[in-house]
Amino acid sequence: VTVQELDTKVRFKLENLYKIYNKDTGNIQKGCIFFHSHNHQDQSFYYDLYNVKGSVGAEFFQFYSDNRTVSSSNYHID
Repeated sequence: VTVQELDTKVRFKLENLYKIYNKDTGNIQKGCIFFHSHNHQDQSFYYDLYNVKGSVGAEFFQFYSDNRTVSSSNYHID
């Protein structure tokens, strides 16, 4: 699965639960999505929830330009 798919699903869930991108009702203003590896072969990594660059969706997702794939069973997402 691509990291972009996992990240998008997490952001969607957080937005539905906590309205993280709603400037009027959202109380959360900073945070990251952490991908913790369960083994020593795969590296842990994270994405900042609010490091949004660009003004349109196509620009926002440019930080996924490598289209990285991971085995979702090897990671825990916080």
